[in-house]
Amino acid sequence: MRPFVFILSILYVGFTFLGCSMNLVEMKYSSSLKQNYHLNVNAPIIVAYHKGDLLAASYIPFVIEMLGRRGFNSIYVEGQIPLHRARNIIYVSLVKTMKSYPTSNVEFVPTKMLDKSSCINYDGMYYCREEVYPIITGYSTSLNLSSEYHFIMDWYDIPMKKRILYIDGSIGDGPCIFEGIYQDLIYQTITRIDFSRPEVYSYNSALSYYNFNCILQRTKTLGTKR
Repeated sequence: MRPFVFILSILYVGFTFLGCSMNLVEMKYSSSLKQNYHLNVNAPIIVAYHKGDLLAASYIPFVIEMLGRRGFNSIYVEGQIPLHRARNIIYVSLVKTMKSYPTSNVEFVPTKMLDKSSCINYDGMYYCREEVYPIITGYSTSLNLSSEYHFIMDWYDIPMKKRILYIDGSIGDGPCIFEGIYQDLIYQTITRIDFSRPEVYSYNSALSYYNFNCILQRTKTLGTKR
C-alpha cells in the first residue's frame, strides 16, 4: 500500500470513529400498555398517519419495515383493506415541540472594603479586616429556545374500540442533529418496544444520520488550545 493511501485510510477511520463517539446522544422511551392485553402478530394491522401529517406519511414504509422485523406479518397501509377487517390500527405521529426558558446573567467586579465590625484598637490605632465584596455592574436576561423530536405510536384495538398501547420515543435538540433524526428515532423506538409491560427510561445511542461537516467543525473547536 502506498504511504499516501495508507494515511488517507487512517484519517478516514479516525474521523469515522470520532464522529460516531461525538454524536452519541441521549434518547428517551416511554410506553403505556393496557393490562393483560396480548397482541397477535398474525392479526391484520393498519398503519395510518393523522390527516395533514405529511412528514409521518413519508416514514410509513419504514415503520412497516420495522414492525415486520418485530414479527408482525400482516401489515397494511390505510385504504388497503377495510377497517372492519383489521384487528389493530396504529396512528403514527412525528412531532417537533419547542420550549422556551429564561436565563439571566449578572456581571460584577470584586471590590475590597473594610469590615468595620472587625476593627480593633491597638495602641491608639484602629486596625480593620479587609474583605472582598462583589459589586454588581450589570444585569441581563434572555429567552432561549429548545426543541424535542418525538415519534409517537397510538395503538388501538378496533373491535374493542380502545387504545391498548401508547409509545413515545423522543430526543432533545443538540449539535449536528437535523431532521434525519426521525429514522434513527423510529428504529430505536420500535426495536425497544416491550409488549408485556409499560416502561419509561433514557438511553444513549449513536446517530446514523448527522451532518459530518458539523461534527468535524465541533472537533476542531473542542481541540483548540486556549
